[in-house]
Amino acid sequence: MSQALGGLPGLLAVRPLIAERLPTHDVGLVDRLETYALAAGRRAASRSAGAAEPGPQLTQVQHY
Repeated sequence: MSQALGGLPGLLAVRPLIAERLPTHDVGLVDRLETYALAAGRRAASRSAGAAEPGPQLTQVQHY
């Protein structure tokens, strides 16, 4: 988390260049990086504290 947040100012500074040179790249991912990093940090903290409950297990795969 700290590495993502630490690199965020640099990425935001070159965001226009990313949008220009990588037109098929979703620059919204860059815009949401802070949210993703904070969420990952909270998840990691809650897991290390033992507060997170395991999610539902996949029991059957549906083929469409």
